[in-house]
Amino acid sequence: MDYEIDVMNAYMDKLLGRLDTELNKCKAHSSEKAVHDARVSIRRIISAIEILDAVSHTDDKSSQKHLKRLKDIHKLFSPLRDTHISIMYADGMASDFPKIDIFIEYLHSREKRLSFKLQKKLEAVAIESLKKATDAVKLAIYGQFKEKELYCELRKRSDEAFCKVADLIDSVDTSDMESIHNVRIAFKRFRYMVEVLNELQPVEEYMLSGMKAVQDELGAIQDITVVADLLKRFIEKKSPGGQLLSLESHELLRRQKRLVENFAATADDIKNIWRVLR
Repeated sequence: MDYEIDVMNAYMDKLLGRLDTELNKCKAHSSEKAVHDARVSIRRIISAIEILDAVSHTDDKSSQKHLKRLKDIHKLFSPLRDTHISIMYADGMASDFPKIDIFIEYLHSREKRLSFKLQKKLEAVAIESLKKATDAVKLAIYGQFKEKELYCELRKRSDEAFCKVADLIDSVDTSDMESIHNVRIAFKRFRYMVEVLNELQPVEEYMLSGMKAVQDELGAIQDITVVADLLKRFIEKKSPGGQLLSLESHELLRRQKRLVENFAATADDIKNIWRVLR
């Protein structure tokens, strides 16, 4: 079998094994770290399958069904993950904004309820069924590529994904959170493509670290959106039309604005991350 196919098969097996480990941790105790790591593992498998399906020009209904299953499982974690993010952020504000304790109390109650709900749903998730998704993509790429053709195709796709990120950065409007969100999603997809590419030809560690730093920066902006949304819903429930935690709400928006401005000021530097290798 071709070396590149062997490497990709081993990579898919590694991702699946990691997911199995993280799911078992969540089934035992759905802590913040366990939920985060499980979501990342699922997202990596989804991205790898989508990328390899694209380069192999696969339009298989079976593959799409397996992908949908993975995406549905990924969504199971979202409510609890949003709650964990909000707890961490609100805890960090508590010393300066002690009135936020009422929100933190609500979040911990929500966390317990969602943890129980998630663990019950995960009982029905078996790694054997998810293995069908990775087996399908292995079959899709088998025998399709000559020597180094898979790497070249993946590199081409990565370049295209990078160009999309660059275009979206040029379109960023600091007053439009949707434009920041679009960069985050596109950059995440690009980063996962590079991770797949890295299996075939190692990418410099400083570049991988740089990409993680960018994703963390964009993620911090998104985290505040998550916290602000949960806080808004809490306020509407507890004090519709009132001023409950209005100062805290404004503080969240102030912090997010600062992060967005910092990102916009250095966004052009992101374009140099990949151009080093182009």
